Amino acid sequence: MLPLFGITAEAQNVLDVETSLMRDSDEICMQRVTPLPVGDEGMDVLWDFTMAGDMDEPHAITFRKDTLGRHIVIEDDGVKRYSLSSDGQLRLVETEDRHTAMHYGQPRSVMRYPLQYGDTLSSVFAGHGRYSGDHFLKVCGQTDICADAYGSLIMSEGDTLNALRVRSLTVTSMYMALDSIGDIGSAAHVKQEIEDSYDWYARGYRYPLYRTVRRTSYSDMTPVATDIRSYRLLPENFTVAGDTRNESILAKDSLDRQREEARDILRYEVSVSGGSVSIVYTLAQDAQITALLTDISGIIYQKDIRHGISGQPATISLDCGRLRSGTYTLYINVAGNVYSEKIRL
Repeated sequence: MLPLFGITAEAQNVLDVETSLMRDSDEICMQRVTPLPVGDEGMDVLWDFTMAGDMDEPHAITFRKDTLGRHIVIEDDGVKRYSLSSDGQLRLVETEDRHTAMHYGQPRSVMRYPLQYGDTLSSVFAGHGRYSGDHFLKVCGQTDICADAYGSLIMSEGDTLNALRVRSLTVTSMYMALDSIGDIGSAAHVKQEIEDSYDWYARGYRYPLYRTVRRTSYSDMTPVATDIRSYRLLPENFTVAGDTRNESILAKDSLDRQREEARDILRYEVSVSGGSVSIVYTLAQDAQITALLTDISGIIYQKDIRHGISGQPATISLDCGRLRSGTYTLYINVAGNVYSEKIRL
């Protein structure tokens, strides 16, 4: 049996639980880089991140799962705990760092599965906690998530991937008691923060390969500070053994790209006249060309093998005058790429 040419890569990257949800025991290492240009939203966007320069030390992230089934993200600056609901929403339920411990009674949505280009999600959240162990905190706000762009991500020369960009815009208000024994009331200090983050997900990779976050802090609605941070995750910095689903996607896409690149090697036309099948062809590069005529059971009735010269029109003629009338299949193999045509004699 001969493989048919014409398998094409999927047009879009869909984030789902099987391919994109964090997994227990995974470890990644993100490198902080110079701020990335966010670019436009929409389809067929091109992001060229080849000029991103390294900054600071690599940022290690470890993923775990606790006995309650919550997903835990451990980073240099703290721990975050997430829950996955039955409707596919991933929600932040607890955070801890050196200064603050926060529990979200109304969890903050950070992702929904499945998610593809054009999908949106909006939700409100609220939580309470402590700062420095004795100052009461209360937070509330809203997060809007949108898979707002799809296109090509250039990581390095000759390395371009299909990528889906997910934007998350979060507005948070934080109320903190003015002293260690006071309740949160009208005299509480009020802070606001607007976080605008972008994550670029490439097909076949569980975690985003690039991320940029812009945070602007306010005190009683007065701007205080803005911080912009961008990160890069190189594929070689993954420790995600056994991710068979994504490994199969990468293998398939690699084969599809090879076939796509090779598609223009051959230009041909097939004609049938009397008992003869003629193939007029031109090659874009020197290559061996094989023509086979078979019936539905795969029996080969005619075969022609020759070396083709780039740019020189040529013809292959197959004598089929002694074959019975019926439907046959013509296979043309050029440099490992197989083309097929149905032939009626």
